[in-house]
Amino acid sequence: MSYRRHSGSGTNACDSNKLAGAMDELRRARVMLTALERQAHDLLVQFYSVRSAARAQRSKVEELVQQLPIAPIDRLPDELLSRIFELSLLATAEKLGLCHVHRLWKRELAGVSRRWKGIVLHSPSLWTYIKVTPTWGKGLLQAYVRRSAECLVDVVVDQWPRQTADVWSKRGFFALLDVVVPSAYRWRSFAISNDVGMCYVSSALERLDHLRFPSLIKLMVLHRPRGGTIIGEEQLLDPLRHDRFPSLKYLQFEGRFINSPTLRIPPSVVLPSIN
Repeated sequence: MSYRRHSGSGTNACDSNKLAGAMDELRRARVMLTALERQAHDLLVQFYSVRSAARAQRSKVEELVQQLPIAPIDRLPDELLSRIFELSLLATAEKLGLCHVHRLWKRELAGVSRRWKGIVLHSPSLWTYIKVTPTWGKGLLQAYVRRSAECLVDVVVDQWPRQTADVWSKRGFFALLDVVVPSAYRWRSFAISNDVGMCYVSSALERLDHLRFPSLIKLMVLHRPRGGTIIGEEQLLDPLRHDRFPSLKYLQFEGRFINSPTLRIPPSVVLPSIN
């Protein structure tokens, strides 16, 4: 019996020690929680104080900015600034070329300020040079057609050499050409440069056949075929009827052509050139 009483007292002592240890740990945890809550409260007070100070400082900065003298160029209306950009593009194009100007110079102008960017993006006259070339993706062409709105545009087919005339290249060519064809009614000029292969020249002219070009003033096909390749005049948007080109004034064909009675130069043309 004495053994059992001794064993029970030992168990009670052990339980008492565990309870005391748990209470100590709970007390420490509560002290830590109280400290953290106090710290959180202090940080929250500091946060609101800093945010209020930042708001006041922002208002002060805006007031100081409004007091600064306005630069002369910032006093210009958007329409006049857009015209200045247009003249700048034309002047720069004489040195760097139209393609470089329209791809890079507009980007530099748009990077000056948010206002300038808005003017560049929403000035149709700055997006009237459209180049159908492998280096201009479909998205870029679509952007030019869209941003030029209803302005007259100048379309150039360029950099499609004969040695690249595989199936995939032709598909890419047609995909790009189909982007600009719907705007044919507002083409001011259309040119096929001399570095375009014969297969692309024929394909382009066939795709444009039977369309009407009421605004076209200048038409140039500068293909210079190598070897015995000959372009039939009947392929050159045949026939050049006046009702299809009522505004045409300048006509330039360079290459080897077959004489054809179907070719009729519209009476509006004042400067024909067929070599």
